[in-house]
Amino acid sequence: MPQSVEYIYLLIFCKIAVGLLFTISFFSKIKSFSQYVDTVRNFRLLPESFIRFAAILILISELLLVLLLFNWQVIAFWLASSLLSCRTFNLQ
Repeated sequence: MPQSVEYIYLLIFCKIAVGLLFTISFFSKIKSFSQYVDTVRNFRLLPESFIRFAAILILISELLLVLLLFNWQVIAFWLASSLLSCRTFNLQ
């Protein structure tokens, strides 16, 4: 099997894995949105007036990432990197 075909399978696997990760994350946050807003509030990074807006923006970004993943991979990659970096920053 040529190496380029193996690369394509690996790329498809990664897209599916990242897509599933952010899709599950999106739906779990939608399911308990008020709890998610409280979680964003507990980060204590934003003023109270921006918390709900930030939570909605993160949800939109996660959904957008999944939609972009199969057509504009570079944009989706940067969006995923920034979302995961923000999450890591919040955990420290």
